[in-house]
Amino acid sequence: MAKFLVYLEPLEEGGFMATVPALPGCVTWGDSKEQTLSRVAEAIQGYIVSLQKHGEEVPSGAEQGAVESVEVPVA
Repeated sequence: MAKFLVYLEPLEEGGFMATVPALPGCVTWGDSKEQTLSRVAEAIQGYIVSLQKHGEEVPSGAEQGAVESVEVPVA
């Protein structure tokens, strides 16, 4: 079992987009947060299967990281 940091971004048209920073190009979306999280779990599994199939290493330390918000003044 491995944990991956997932970034959820609300979409203007509704729903969410999910990206996985440790797995470049691993992106999906859904109509709700729950649907998006389910889809991204499937996408992560597929990504890992592909890495293993091609003899590539699954990123270590993928469970590390945090997402923070930073406010800056806008002129």
